[in-house]
Amino acid sequence: MIFKSELFHDIRLVFNLRYNKKTQALHGDSVFCRDFGLSQSTQTNFLKDLGNIYRIRISPDDLPEQFNLHQLAEVITKKKNKKATTL
Repeated sequence: MIFKSELFHDIRLVFNLRYNKKTQALHGDSVFCRDFGLSQSTQTNFLKDLGNIYRIRISPDDLPEQFNLHQLAEVITKKKNKKATTL
């Protein structure tokens, strides 16, 4: 089971270390492409990195075009829980 606080921490950590080129903080309602200027290919790489951490596949098709931290956390939680029930 994934706790939201741990999930938010992991997402922020990966994002800030590899993708955040601005000095502003990542908040729950921050939209990645709008607020941080992430291109589609950068967003895809970001999702792949997170998927590798949780051993799931996250595709841009799993999220709205302009997704935020809460939406991303929800997708990760659903996919992780689905994977746990199929094992």
